[in-house]
Parts: sequence; structure tokens; C-alpha cells
Amino acid sequence: MKKTLLLLTATALLCTYSCKKKKVEEPQVQVVEVKKDTVPEVQPEPEPVVIDEGVNLDDKYFIVVGSYTVESFAKERSVYFKEKGLKPGIVMKNDDGWYRLAVKSFDEKKAADNALVELQKTDKDFLKAWVLTK
Repeated sequence: MKKTLLLLTATALLCTYSCKKKKVEEPQVQVVEVKKDTVPEVQPEPEPVVIDEGVNLDDKYFIVVGSYTVESFAKERSVYFKEKGLKPGIVMKNDDGWYRLAVKSFDEKKAADNALVELQKTDKDFLKAWVLTK
């Protein structure tokens, strides 16, 4: 009888142990609080400062305000543009003998075209100006 009782107890324990629901652990969730002050604001880059250096003979594009057959005429006219705050220069004498009086020069075509449009908007003296490509 002791064997039977022991056998029943063992069976009961085994059944109890195997029938228990296994506890499933839930995944750990970590909550992080973000303060508004800690998020860096994206600042736009400042516009580059453009310094008007006038005419640089090493540039490729020139805003021409006049063409003259006599160099002294081009020099006289350049005084007028100096009085307007520009730094003009005689950029070249072409094969036909014309001296080109330029008021600005640029490395890029788009920059020269944009500057020409702005000059033409602000002053009637530039309405007939044009961009020379060297």
C-alpha cells in the first residue's frame, strides 16, 4: 500500500508540475525622455560675401559697357564708371581694333549673366551692356 501511495503521490506531483502554465517573460521596454532643448536646430549656412573686385583679366566672362576704336576714349569713359563706384578695366583689343571697356568680370557664365540682369534693372547706363566671353 505504501508503494501505491508513493506512486500516486509521485504521479500527482508529476502531473501538477507538467500541467503548470509556464510563465512567459514580456520583453523589456526602455522609455527615453527627450527634452526639447536638447534637439539641435539646423542653422542655414550664411551666404558667401561677394567682394566686387572689378575687372580681373584672368576671368573668362566680362560685362562690357562700351567698345571704342581709340584707347583714350575707353579710358575717359572708365572715369565715369569709377565715379559710379565700379572698378572698370579695358579687357582687350580685338582684331578689328576695338577696345572693350568692362565693369565686372566672372569665372562662371551664370554669375556674369545674373550680374548683367541686376545692373540693367538698376541703371539705364547698362541697358546696352553685354557679356563678353574671352
